[in-house]
Amino acid sequence: MKKILSLLVSWILFGSTITSTYAELIETPTDETAEIITTVAVDSEDWDVTATTKTDLIGSKTFLYYYGNGCSHCAKVDAYLKGVNAYDVLDIVKKDTWDRTKPENNESMLKDAERLWIAVEQIGVPFLIITENGTETYLTGDKSIIDYFTPMLWEVPEKDWTIVLIILWLLVVVISAGIIIWGKKK
Repeated sequence: MKKILSLLVSWILFGSTITSTYAELIETPTDETAEIITTVAVDSEDWDVTATTKTDLIGSKTFLYYYGNGCSHCAKVDAYLKGVNAYDVLDIVKKDTWDRTKPENNESMLKDAERLWIAVEQIGVPFLIITENGTETYLTGDKSIIDYFTPMLWEVPEKDWTIVLIILWLLVVVISAGIIIWGKKK
């Protein structure tokens, strides 16, 4: 009985050691898992931005996001971008065009729309300008903006490794029980 009990305790301790070591490996990035961060400078006559981007996901793209505080469509985009940590990863330049204390934001959006050949009556928020290698494209509307970012940011949200660690620990316990039962049959 002592052998069985000591075997069980040693397996449980071994399992907890494996799971804690696994957790440390997950939380501690190595040279192989570290993400490459690049600073990209963009100069335009209407805006000047230095953006930090994840080159493995989006290359050299920079983003100018016009929104309205109180706009329900903008709130959907904002909730999505916050949920996937896009503001931390992409360093998106945001300009609130509904802020009456900053009329220059709305004027800037209208100038950008004119430069992109968008009719004034067609422009609204949310409005995103994407610059890559000197070429500008744009998106309007919550669905198109969220759909655009989804393939790029699929791996940005942090993963919850708790379930993996619990499964590993349970696996060790089940193996221990199997060894004990197998030992009793002999």
